[in-house]
Amino acid sequence: RAGAGVARVASPWGGSEPHYPDPIMSADLDPDADGASARLDELLQRAGVVAIGPGMPTTPGGRALVVRALESARVPVVVDADGLNHIGTDVELLATCPAPVVITPHPGEAARLLSTSPAEILRDRVASVRRLAEKTRATTLLKGARSLVCDGVAGDGTVTINPTGGPALATAGSGDVLTGVIAALLGQGVAPGEAARLGCYLHGLAADHADESLGTWSVTASDVIAALPGAIRELDRSSATGR
Repeated sequence: RAGAGVARVASPWGGSEPHYPDPIMSADLDPDADGASARLDELLQRAGVVAIGPGMPTTPGGRALVVRALESARVPVVVDADGLNHIGTDVELLATCPAPVVITPHPGEAARLLSTSPAEILRDRVASVRRLAEKTRATTLLKGARSLVCDGVAGDGTVTINPTGGPALATAGSGDVLTGVIAALLGQGVAPGEAARLGCYLHGLAADHADESLGTWSVTASDVIAALPGAIRELDRSSATGR
């Protein structure tokens, strides 16, 4: 829905699960099976961008694949959810990745990365996102109300405050949707900082549209995905008219 020409879900279930839109969009990859690293390398050779973490098993095999992806990727990588949990305090994995990295932590994940508490992250969110970007050398999107973005390697500490989105995003899976939107933009050649900012804006705008039609309490992550085309059209119209 965010414009990726081909999106492939690599998981132990291949195309057997009903939530896959089409078997062509799936690939077998079991983190805890023999040969998992070689299989990941094979998939990476054909990838234009990698999103890793959502749905990742919290097993040694899961961690091994996260590490492998960060060590060997030559295309942009978006890390979220259990991808960040597998990294823990080992932020050097992010800082030394040979490819551009975007991370999208919530305050709890950010706290683990910085060896601090969520309360400390929330005490000064602007300082926290700057510190994360500097330490990880990754474009950092700190989720929350409001979400913040700070560039990593090429950044100057500037923090962008995203104006879209609201309580409708407080639903399971909405962060995974954000990961997918950013990955889709990266796959279309958008620079990491711009992909994080634009992805965050579109994600929030789609949630606002879903909120308007369904009501705050009834929005699910799937509803946010369904609202993405309308959000993109609205942004296209705004760009065309300069308003």
